[in-house]
Amino acid sequence: MNNEENKIPFIKTQDLCFSYEDNGKSIEVLKKVNIEIYKGEYVAIIGHNGSGKSTLARLLNMILEPDSGKIFVDGKDITDENLTEDEMFDVRRRIGLVQQNPDNQIVATIVEEDVAFGPENLGIPSAEIRERVDKALEIVGMTQYARYEPHRLSGGQKQRIAIAGVLAMLPECIIFDESTAMLDPKGRKDVLKTVKQLNEEKGITVITVTHYMNEAAMADRIIVLDNGQVVAQGTPAQIFENERLLNACSLDVPQCTAVALGLKKLGYNLNGDIYDIPSCTEAIGKLLADTN
Repeated sequence: MNNEENKIPFIKTQDLCFSYEDNGKSIEVLKKVNIEIYKGEYVAIIGHNGSGKSTLARLLNMILEPDSGKIFVDGKDITDENLTEDEMFDVRRRIGLVQQNPDNQIVATIVEEDVAFGPENLGIPSAEIRERVDKALEIVGMTQYARYEPHRLSGGQKQRIAIAGVLAMLPECIIFDESTAMLDPKGRKDVLKTVKQLNEEKGITVITVTHYMNEAAMADRIIVLDNGQVVAQGTPAQIFENERLLNACSLDVPQCTAVALGLKKLGYNLNGDIYDIPSCTEAIGKLLADTN
């Protein structure tokens, strides 16, 4: 994705601050956060527990309101106190949020009825809702479960239903807030595959909040938060080569990067940026070929 093609960020924050009260004390969560996210990007936000990443996700969807600072969507200030309810509703339609626990988003007793819930609240005609529900279930690979009861589904399947519910509202951006944290490895793999397809094939802007470095490595760009502040931004290669910074933020590098760094410390010359399985496999394969 070429940012030069999108001069105006789709989402922009300006000196964003947020705090909450705890036993009469004000606890700062975000401190003058400035980020820009462009249409079509796949951005990962990483940070240790308490760094403010999930709070930032909820602010971008305006589930929370900032103490100060501004949030712009397509150049429009959505923190403007004069924003109407309809305008706020439009923000939440354009920027969908998939939460960590899919049970918090599933509201109906039948899968297809749950996916239809969002469009129904938008006042979409019944015929169009039917089309949207069918398409959303097809995209996440859950068409055959349309008449199932959600409680009969696995965690990964429930999460895909939650994604379908957001998709049916035709968002331009989807924020995934630790959406794979409660899943087993297979469920995590299925959801991540769906997320990648939404970005690459549907052009949906993706923001994923995660503490899994292997997931962050899938993104175009990574934003690192520490103690409520942005401490680094860059491509996965740029972020993961700075092991000292990540360790200072109580974060690890991806397993593949750790393997590569370990081999380099042993004197093996691995070339290229290594932060995922394909790049690691290629580098080690080339190393073995050169040594034979």
